[in-house]
Amino acid sequence: LVADWVADALPWGFRLAEIGVPVDLWIGQRDPGRAPLDAPEIARRIPSCAVHADADAGHWLLVSRWPDILARSLS
Repeated sequence: LVADWVADALPWGFRLAEIGVPVDLWIGQRDPGRAPLDAPEIARRIPSCAVHADADAGHWLLVSRWPDILARSLS
């Protein structure tokens, strides 16, 4: 979580609105961090962003949803 806070505090060197490729944002609704709260705003700022929210997943969403994430990434 500390790395998340640092990433939020420092400039990224670009605006989210400048991202010119499709983005899939995967969120575990049981994540104790800020991800579930920040997802709508991040998706609003990225022109082509699809949010995939898993109501039963937490911070380690990648472990349970990796087949879906991989399939979506390869499509």
